[in-house]
Amino acid sequence: MRLFQSCAAVFTAAALMFSVCSLAVSAQGTSLGDADTDGTLAIADAILINRIAAEDAVTVTADGMVNADTDKDGLISVNDSTLLLQYLAGLISAEEFYGQINEEGYDLSGYAWQWPEVFSKDDTVTVTENSYKSHDVSITVTEHIEENMAYFVADIYVRDLNSFRSAFAGGTYPEPRSGQTDSISNMAAENNAILAINADYCEIRTTGVLYRNGVLYRDVDKDDVAVLTYDGILKTYSKSDFRLLTEEQCAKIWQSASFGPSLVRSGEAVLGYSGSIAVANPRSGLGYYEPGHYCFVQCDGRQDGYSIGMTMDEFALLFASLGCTEAYNLDGGTSSEMVFMGERVNQPYNGGRHSSDIFYICEIPETTE
Repeated sequence: MRLFQSCAAVFTAAALMFSVCSLAVSAQGTSLGDADTDGTLAIADAILINRIAAEDAVTVTADGMVNADTDKDGLISVNDSTLLLQYLAGLISAEEFYGQINEEGYDLSGYAWQWPEVFSKDDTVTVTENSYKSHDVSITVTEHIEENMAYFVADIYVRDLNSFRSAFAGGTYPEPRSGQTDSISNMAAENNAILAINADYCEIRTTGVLYRNGVLYRDVDKDDVAVLTYDGILKTYSKSDFRLLTEEQCAKIWQSASFGPSLVRSGEAVLGYSGSIAVANPRSGLGYYEPGHYCFVQCDGRQDGYSIGMTMDEFALLFASLGCTEAYNLDGGTSSEMVFMGERVNQPYNGGRHSSDIFYICEIPETTE
C-alpha cells in the first residue's frame, strides 16, 4: 500500500496543474520509463513500475524491465515511478528526466543512459581508420579474415533514433523497375552518412512492405519483414505475423526491410534454409541488440582465394554468435557493400553494382521527419 500511496501523493501534486488525460507523452526517442513498451510514457507506466517494485504478479517484457529503472540505480522502486510522474506532470524537464549527467560527466540522455561511456562527453568527434565517436553516435568496424572467408562487422550505438536512417537513390522513392539507382558510396555521400550499407534494392520488385524514415511507401506482402519502431526496438516477422499488427502498431514503424529472410528471432538463429537462397554468397545484414544498439554485417563472396561467401545458415549463426536478439538478411550478391567515412570497407563481387536504397548512420539531422 505504501508504494501506491507514494504514487498517489505525486499524482495529487501533478493534478493541480494537469488533467489526468494530459499525462501521456511521446517517449522522445528513448524507451526510458516505458515499462509497457507501447511507445508512450503515461500513468499506466508508473502504475506498472509500482507493481514491479511491489513484486505483484505482472507480466513485463525484458525491455520493459530495463525501461522501468528510470533513476538508473539498478533497482526498480517507488523512486522510479515518482521520477516518471514528476516528468509527466511537468514538475521536472525532459532534460532532467532523460538528460541526467552521471558522476563521470557523461550525458545520459536518449538511449545513452544504458551505456553512456560509448559516446563523447562533449561535442568532440574522434575518428580513426575503423571507428567514429561523437556525442550522439559511436561506430566501430572490425575486419574478420579467415581462410577463404572475409566479413566485416560494424558495431553501432546511437543516442537518438534519428541517427538511424534510410535513403533512396535520387532522393525520392523509386518506382518499381524505374532504373532509379546509384552507387552505395554516392548515396552515402549525399546523405552525410558516417556508415552505410545496401538495403533492399526495393526498385527491382513491386512487392515488400516499405516504411522508410517513418513514411509508408508500399504495403504489399512479400515474405519476412524486419521492423524498427520509434522506440528503437527491431523485430522480425513472418508475412502472416506482420499482418497481425494493429494500425496503431504500424503507425510506430520508423524503418522496415522486406528482402529477407529473418536470421535471428528472440535470440535464436533461424536455420534450415534450402534452395538457391541457402548457398554461399556475398551477404549484407542488419542486427539488433537493444534499443540504440545495432550492427551492420557484410560478407564478401564468389571470390576464390579471398572469400567464397556464407550460406544463409552460416550468416544466421554469425549474428547469433554476436549476441543479436534479432537479425535480418538484406540484399546480397553483387549489391553487398559497406561504406565507412566515404570509403568502401569491403571488396564487392565484380566491383559491386548500383542499388536503389541504403540504410545508414549519421549525426542527428538539423531537420528531421
